[in-house]
Order: sequence, then C-alpha cells, then structure tokens
Amino acid sequence: MFFEIILPFIRNIALLMSLSILYSIYSIDSRVPTYVRKLIMGLAVSIIGFIIMSYPYETAPGILFDGRSIIMITSGMYLGPLPTIIGGLSMSIYRLVIGGSGTIPGLIEIILPGIVGLIWRTKRLKTQQNTYEHITILEQYLLIFFTQAAVLLVGYLFPNQIPYEIINQIFLPIMIIHPLGGLGISLFMLVNRRNFFTNKRINETKIKYDTIFNNTSAASFLYDPETKKYTDVNQTAIDLYGYNYEEFLTLGINDLNPLPNSEIDRQIEKALNNEKNYFIAKHITKHGHVITIETNTSVVELDNKKQLFLSTRDISHRVEKQHQFETMELQLNKTALSKIHDGVILTDQYGEIKLVNKPAKNMINPRQSLLNRSLNEAIRFYFKNTINISSILEKISNDLESIQLDQVTIIQGETNKNLCVTLTISPLVNQSHDLTGFILIMRDITLEKEQYDKIEFISQHDAVTSLYNRFFLDEELKRLNTKRQLPLTLIIGDVNGLKLVNDAFGHNEGDELLIEISKILQKALRAEDILGRWGGDEFLIILPQTTYQDAQTIVHRIHDLCQKSFYSTITPSISLGVGSKTNMYESIDDVIVLAEQEMYAEKTKSGPIMRNQTYHRLWDKLEELNLDFADHHKRCAKLAERFGTYLNLSVKEIEALKKLANNHDIGKLTMDQAILNQGYSTSENTTDLKLHVENGYRILNALPDYADISKSVLHHHENFDGSGYPEGLKREAIPYLSRILRIIEAYDSMVHDNNYGKAKDQSTAINELKDNSGKYYDPTLTDAFIQMITQSKKT
Repeated sequence: MFFEIILPFIRNIALLMSLSILYSIYSIDSRVPTYVRKLIMGLAVSIIGFIIMSYPYETAPGILFDGRSIIMITSGMYLGPLPTIIGGLSMSIYRLVIGGSGTIPGLIEIILPGIVGLIWRTKRLKTQQNTYEHITILEQYLLIFFTQAAVLLVGYLFPNQIPYEIINQIFLPIMIIHPLGGLGISLFMLVNRRNFFTNKRINETKIKYDTIFNNTSAASFLYDPETKKYTDVNQTAIDLYGYNYEEFLTLGINDLNPLPNSEIDRQIEKALNNEKNYFIAKHITKHGHVITIETNTSVVELDNKKQLFLSTRDISHRVEKQHQFETMELQLNKTALSKIHDGVILTDQYGEIKLVNKPAKNMINPRQSLLNRSLNEAIRFYFKNTINISSILEKISNDLESIQLDQVTIIQGETNKNLCVTLTISPLVNQSHDLTGFILIMRDITLEKEQYDKIEFISQHDAVTSLYNRFFLDEELKRLNTKRQLPLTLIIGDVNGLKLVNDAFGHNEGDELLIEISKILQKALRAEDILGRWGGDEFLIILPQTTYQDAQTIVHRIHDLCQKSFYSTITPSISLGVGSKTNMYESIDDVIVLAEQEMYAEKTKSGPIMRNQTYHRLWDKLEELNLDFADHHKRCAKLAERFGTYLNLSVKEIEALKKLANNHDIGKLTMDQAILNQGYSTSENTTDLKLHVENGYRILNALPDYADISKSVLHHHENFDGSGYPEGLKREAIPYLSRILRIIEAYDSMVHDNNYGKAKDQSTAINELKDNSGKYYDPTLTDAFIQMITQSKKT
C-alpha cells in the first residue's frame, strides 16, 4: 500500500526535474531579454504543472495529491514573481476546471508555497547576488519541509472536503518524497545561479585585463609554465614575429629562442621566482630572421593559474648601435648620436660627460648643460639596491664588461618627475684595450612600467574602493592559515543602508559611501592588518595573531569613527561580526560562518534604528533643498486627515493617507536645485522633475515602515484621463489614495505661496478644481472635496 502511494509522487518529482534542467539551459541566458525569459519560464511552469496535475494520486473522487506545491515553492525561490504568478494562475484555473470536493485545499496548495518561495527569494536569495555560502542545504530542506507540512495541515481545516483518514494515509509518503525532491531541485538551481554570477565576475575581470594587455606598444605574451605554451599574445607580437594568433598558441619560448631547452627552463624558473625579471636574447621569426629582443617579466594570476607575463621589444637596432659605440673612439660625432632614439651619454674614464644626445638630455634636464660634469653631479640615479653609479663604473673599469640594469629611476631636473629607465653601461677601450671612457644607453620605460603596475593592481584590488579584492583575500587566508599566526581573527562587515543610498542618490553616491566606509576601516586598523572588499557591500578584515577581545576593540573603534564621519549624505554605518581561530583543528570556513552569524545578528538589531535615522536625514536634506516642502507636507497631512474622515475611510486608511501626504515629495531630494525652483506649469513638463515619483517609490520601498505607500507615491501624479505620469494610468487603475492626494496637493499648492507662484483665493482654487475635474482629478472625489471645503467655509 505504501509503495502504491509513493510511486506517483516519485514520478511527479522526476517531472519537476525537467523545470530545473530548463532553468539551467535557458532562464539565465543573458542573450534573451529578461521579460521574454520570464514569460517563457512562466509558460514552462504552467505546462509542467498541467502534466503533474494530470497524473495525481487520487485517494477519492475529486481529492488529488501531486507535486504542485514543490513546483510553486521552487518557482518562487528561483524564477521570480512573474513566472510564479503565471504558473500559479494557470494551475489554479486548471484545478477549478477539474473540480471535486478537494478544490479549495487544492488551490491553497498552489498559492501558499508560491508566496513562501517569493518571500524567501526576497529575504535570502536577492540580498547577495554573487555569494550564496550563507544559504545552507539544511535551510533549503527545512523551508520546503515545513511548507509542505503547512499545506497538508491546511487539509485538516476542511474535514467536509477531505476526510482525516485520507490525509493520515498520504501524510508520511508526501513528507518523505516531496521535501527530498524539492531539495534536489533547489540545490540544482542554486548551483546554476552561483555558476552564472561567478562566470560573469570572471568575464568582467578578463575584459579589464584585455584592455591593458592590448594597449601596450610592446609585444606582449602570456605563458603557461605547466604546458610550456603561450596562452595569449597581442597584435604587436603577431606583427613582430609573423605568426598568426592560432599559430602562436601552439608555440612556446623554446620555439623562438635557439638556446637549449634546459637553459630556457632555468631562466623561466628564475622569472617565476622573481630572481630575474629582465632578459636579452636572440629570437628567430617565422621567416627566419634573427632579432635581438629584451624582455621584462612578471608573474600574474589569471583564471586561478600562475602565468608569466612577458613584455618584449626588438632591440636589434639598438644592440647594433651599442656595438658600434663600444668599438669606436671617444671622438664619435654628435651627428651619429642624434639619430638614435634612446638616450646616449659618452664620458671619459673618470666619468665626466663629454657627449650627450637629445633624448638623454630630455630625460635628465632639457634646460641645463650636462657637458664636463660628472655623472654623480649631473644625474640623480636611484637603484633598487645600495649600489651607486660610482661603484658601477668601478666594476666596469675592473672587468671591462657591460652592465645592464632594469627599472632604474631618474629624477628629471626640470620637473622633478620620476622616470623609469633601462640602463646599459659599457666600457670604451682603445686598440690596446685600455679604458678610455664609458657609454650609457637609457630607454624610458615609464609608461610600460605603469601598465605592468596596472595589470598587477587590477588582479588584486577592488575597482571602487582600491582595497584588496576577494581573490587576494582568499589567497591571504590560505597563506596566514598557519599555527604561527594563531589566534587568527576575522571581522566581517556589511554596510548598512547601501541600497537605500543607491536608490535615493544613485550608484555614484553609493560608491562614495563604500569609499567612506573603506577609509574609516583603514583608519581603525593597524599596519599589519589586512583589509579588503569581500563582496557587494561586505568587507573582510584579517587580523593575524589577534584575540577575539582585541578584535572587539577594533570593532568599537570602527563604530566610533562612523559616528564622527563628515560624510554628509547619511551617517555611515556597518554591521560587524567577529570570528576567531584559536587552534589548527578549526576550519577557517567555520570561522567565517561564525563571523557572518554575529554580523547578521547585529544587523538585525541595528537595521531598524539605522533606517529610522536615515529617513530623518533624508528629510533634513529635503528641507535644505527647499524650506517650503516641510510646510507643504504638514498642511497636506492635515488636509488628508480631514478629507479621509469626510470620506468615512477606516482609521488604517486615514493613517496611510496621512503618511502618503507627509512623504509624497521625498523623491525630490535627488533633484537639482535649479529644477526644484521652476514654476508649477513648467515643472509639470520637466522630464527631470517627473523622475521624483520614481525616485520616491524606490526610497520608500527600501524602508519597511513606508513600503506600503510606495506605490501610491509612484502614481500620485497620474491624471484621471490618462495624461499623467509615470505610467499614464486612467480612472480606477490609479490607486485610490493617489487620486485623493492628487486633489489635496493641487489645492494646497494653489492656496499658498510657494516656488510655483503666488497664492490664489479659495474660490479661484475651487473653480480650477472644477475645471480640471475628469481631466486631472477624479470627479467623484473632486465633488466630495469641494463639498467639504465649502461646508467648512460656511461653518
């Protein structure tokens, strides 16, 4: 008997998996417009729901049990409102057509899970779109389990439609199969959603890398030490060597460099270990030409792999010239030197400058003579280590061999600008091999080095705050997860009110809030602490060798600095949680979870307070923009209370109307002062000012205490004849409270002085209301309002 009941449910779950597969293939395909995807997914939910409901387990005529609750809750969790509503309506209509004694409980089995799924999506899934570690398997299972239990328990409320013995008979099989099947579907969809956002983040990083990689004038390569093949080259490299892009991806360094493979491997190892980053070598092009190249290397992390970035230039011409200068007499003439683009300086054996070409003079000091001055006196060289120019000249004098130095800094005499150059110093000897002087060849690589630095910075830093990014923090956690760093303490912070600031003032202001928070965190930390942006509005602080109690001191310091901040839009606020690893048996992931739990607990406590403070701060800024707003809103609120009472509205409706009247213009705080000061007739046709209703909707919708009036704010400038904005709604399609406020606001603006003009007498205002009744205003409400005003006047 048990298996006769359970087999139909298992078949239902198998059918539901098709929705998961369709979701993974189609629902997050960014090439298809969002509304089309939503409609198609809604149609898919309907079709799969029809199929499932066509093969139920029928315990008695009209009493059907199937998997509709699972498809509705998973649709609400992952597909969103539109597909869920489409699917829910379709299945509800189908259930009504089927009929039977279990129709009402059957409809509840469709509606209730859909609502639960949408609430969970809003509260949990949509809070962070890029990370889902906080959503556990247990949470998903319990959500589906208790929703299914609630649906079944509803059946007990209808004993006349579903006998108790039938519910008791199917209760256990359903509670076993449906939660497990629903969990499988939920996990499948969550994994696909996580993969989508991960790939999106990787693609954005790669776009930044490609931009810098292809903008350099040097031949640039990415080389994989494991496969010993190039993984990317730019157009300059293709032009220099003659190979096309596909051919390059089959080649490695040993295909270009004639050195033995063992020697090439040794040099690559030095580059990977940063023992040597500058190389000069012979390379052979596709057409057999031998060129001399110089290469600067750096190690980069791309796609979670260590690769070698190579920047190569053809210096064949320069080497040839250098060889000529090394074998010629000191009496080389200036004409020959002037044709070389690199900076060239000739000195005597004592290091006194005897000849300098124009590029070298421009690098050092264009306006000052360098001749007959010593190198030490004329040029401010700064080397990486403790060597100086004198010790270098002494070594060359003893060995009579050239020395090559990469990334030498020269401070330009005229501008004090730092120039980064490659420097080659060679001896000049006569036929008797006696030293007669030195030749210095310099090439300005300042821009090239800046590009190297940009690539390294982008790979490790967040674009908005310039703090370390998630990738760098993950690597640091691995590096510091050692016994020597214990106790290793983490602070995770979540910025409060970021969404509200984005909605109220735009994403640029939201970025400014993130930057302010990052400055506060930096000021509160010690030099050895590591700070980075962990996610969208989250920050992570890594505190090596720091106890939980010491971390709490830092937490208090951060909160104190937030209160003292000069950021004027809102008071910066961040919810913080602390987790500490005290022994090597603990997992760093568990420590992160503990810190997040503490952070969410603090956010739950501080959230309402912070939102209330933010709301009042928004009103302060609105009054700063225009002092008339406060008086106008207070008058509208009083008038709303009178009119609501006159219309016999309920107490709850009157309170909502007063709240609407008090907040209907809050969206204007994002407007420019010049727009706010325009006249009434002009402002009605000003596109920028029309946006205030949409801005107000977003602001109030982000505040739980005011979300109930956000729709009424959005539509309080709709006209009864459909000529208003933002959606051009007509007649009863306009929310009732919005129609009431439209009359109240217009009347108050007419009978009081404001930026829109001088006050009109009451009779003129009433006549204007009558003239525009049916056009701007609801005729029935307009008549009632005029009667109220007129009766009040007589009284």
